[in-house]
Amino acid sequence: MAAPHDDAMNPQLACRLLRVPVEIRHAIYDLVVPDEVHLASRVNGEGAGIEWRVSECVEKRRKDIYDNGFERRTENGSDVVWVRRLDSNWGPHWECEEVAGMGNREGVSKEKNVKGVEAAAGMAFLGVCKTMYLDVMSYMVERTVIHVVDLTTLECFLRIANDHTTNPSAIKTSLASALPSIRKLNITMRFALPICEAIEKLATESTQISGPPSPSPENEEGNEATEAAINIAAATSWLQLVPKIAQLTHLRTLHVWIDHDSKKSWTVVHERAILSPLIRLANTSSPHLALTVSLPMLHPGLETPDRHFLAYCTDCPFHIHRFVRQRWHHFRASDSGPIFDQRCLGTVKHEPDFPLTFESEGWEDCTFEQCESRERELWKAGEDVRGLVKCMQTTTVHPGII
Repeated sequence: MAAPHDDAMNPQLACRLLRVPVEIRHAIYDLVVPDEVHLASRVNGEGAGIEWRVSECVEKRRKDIYDNGFERRTENGSDVVWVRRLDSNWGPHWECEEVAGMGNREGVSKEKNVKGVEAAAGMAFLGVCKTMYLDVMSYMVERTVIHVVDLTTLECFLRIANDHTTNPSAIKTSLASALPSIRKLNITMRFALPICEAIEKLATESTQISGPPSPSPENEEGNEATEAAINIAAATSWLQLVPKIAQLTHLRTLHVWIDHDSKKSWTVVHERAILSPLIRLANTSSPHLALTVSLPMLHPGLETPDRHFLAYCTDCPFHIHRFVRQRWHHFRASDSGPIFDQRCLGTVKHEPDFPLTFESEGWEDCTFEQCESRERELWKAGEDVRGLVKCMQTTTVHPGII
């Protein structure tokens, strides 16, 4: 009796697609693998290690400066979902977070679930077998834009990509084999404001950071001390991780999007300190690396040349693209301001950063460029633009969430 064929015994070899020439496989991947994907990590149960998830980016790097947070409402008007989207630390990729299944999907519409299924269909090849996973990942890192949206994933990503002694395991071996060849990387960071403040403190105190410093919280106790330590650890991680991107020798394009999650103006942060590791990276990386950074627009009444990269500055080694910040924000019941019933979500309020006049009553006939130019002149002339806008505004609170 003839022995069974090896292909029948080994499911890794039974996949017929792996038998066809690589050119044909890549032509098939071109049709189904997304142009942009998210690589995300999270702890998979207690003691079970890190779970990696690859999902399609459905945001497609929108550059619509008019996205202000109001478009995140659901078709059924769910306030719970809207608040969650406004608070998402995925920033402009809030929709990608839902498609990836990394966040709470309560209240997500049928249309969004369908979109998630369609996105998952394009990634189905990753689940066929380990060999197929490696083949598709190797293809993706050379052609696809890889998005990372949190420091934990960035740290794991760089450790695996730069670690040549990774212990063999299915997914770690696959990632370790593929990630060093990455060509296109996008990093999105929506920091908590205290992390931005910790970055400023560390970056301005020393240009060489060697390990997490002690937070020395003399006047802080309990949760406050713990939170301070967490913020310092995150700030240290950001300052130390970014220069390591230079070790990705095949990397050709790097785009970094940064904002904070506070309702306060972006201009309150020290953006030169936040970008300091990117400046070091630009000065030490390969000349073949194209680095661009997206930051919120600067408030002309708050910007200073020692803390910010002004429009006329010549000391920035990369291009900075300015965008309009999210203008609708979630105010929890515990936030400063009116006190709401603790059983409620709080409220969603329109709290715009510069330009305040854009989309405001009385300025409807002005284009964005006209609002920006005229308001900048008003601020420079010492006018109280905020008071002017407030007088013309009839409401800034969304009635459905109070």
